[in-house]
Amino acid sequence: MISSINEKNYKSVYTNGVIEGLSDAPSEIGGEGDAFTPFELLEASLASCICITIRKYAEYHNFSVEKIDVKIHIDDSDAQNPIIEKTINLTGDLTEEERNKILKVSESCKVGKLLSKGFSFKNNAL
Repeated sequence: MISSINEKNYKSVYTNGVIEGLSDAPSEIGGEGDAFTPFELLEASLASCICITIRKYAEYHNFSVEKIDVKIHIDDSDAQNPIIEKTINLTGDLTEEERNKILKVSESCKVGKLLSKGFSFKNNAL
């Protein structure tokens, strides 16, 4: 993933080489408020990964899932102990056992697993 920003504002263009997106600083610190903040993109990344993981599992097992809503809120008010709050709402004709299996498999999303482990940073300045 590549991200760049020009000298006149906080808006960042990011790309994977095929698709481009925009992010910006929050409006309260000078951003224009017309793009996702980097923090919102982190929350969206986790929510998307959970949705994809659930959909893939449900399709494989022929579970009747019509809609998957995942809400993520990262509470970083305690910087030493951030908390990820997840709410998963499944719509469809599911048994209690199917719901429980789906909720269990949602824990296997790759982004969630990485976030739960923490990171070390290797800085390569050019």
